Amino acid sequence: ERRLGDSLQAFLARGAGMPTKTMQQAMITSALNDLVDEEVLLVKAKEMGIEIPDVEVSAAIEQTVKEVSARYPNQAAFRQALAGAGYGTPEDYRRTMTTSYRRNQLIQRLIRRLYEEKKIPSVVVPESRIQEEFGVSRTAVREAIRVLSAKGLTASRPKIGTRVRPTVDWNM
Repeated sequence: ERRLGDSLQAFLARGAGMPTKTMQQAMITSALNDLVDEEVLLVKAKEMGIEIPDVEVSAAIEQTVKEVSARYPNQAAFRQALAGAGYGTPEDYRRTMTTSYRRNQLIQRLIRRLYEEKKIPSVVVPESRIQEEFGVSRTAVREAIRVLSAKGLTASRPKIGTRVRPTVDWNM
């Protein structure tokens, strides 16, 4: 439910107004597909024995809570903001963030391991496919690729296409 609400908020923040019924259905379907994909990855991570130590999770969450609460003038304002966002208490917020952090880390580590074991092949994507998928001009695609390449995220090969580089090469 939170993901659907976040998607809707992002949509409204772009000034697009309330989505049509068809768009709402597409958002729900997309969110559900993402959840299924995540669950499959989490099961695979468990099968491969990938774990996130509780100490790491606790430290990351405490740091996050500290940073977020520091944005507010006092604890009362922080609690009010949490309640307004649907988290309830700071402890409810910690629980939600703990679950989210652990899931994200498990998925990232699974993908990293699969990539390192060469179980995820590098895929080359032609510019024409990107143009078609996003409905943008060749110039826009080339500019986006240039920016991504400058950050080390992609590598382009003339007459072949663009591939995503390993995360260890990213300059982020």
